[in-house]
Amino acid sequence: MNSTIAVWEDEENNRKVQYSVDYAIENGTIEIVTVTPRQVDFTCDSKNSVGVHTRKGKTLLAEKIIAAGHLNQIKNEIASNEGLLASA
Repeated sequence: MNSTIAVWEDEENNRKVQYSVDYAIENGTIEIVTVTPRQVDFTCDSKNSVGVHTRKGKTLLAEKIIAAGHLNQIKNEIASNEGLLASA
């Protein structure tokens, strides 16, 4: 199992969500195993950061990251770093 840290910029809600991704590479294919939001940086008037500690908060943000299609970008970045062909 491998992991990486990524940031999703949620411009609509003026925030950046830092999250970790656990993934596996099998037969040249990247499989995202878990997405775990860690911190939210609010980019409105003043810079504020909060940790993501509750299961409900982590689940909600992970669903938003997935719905935004950000995991495809992360898969492509991982593939590039691992010397693999990017998948759709």
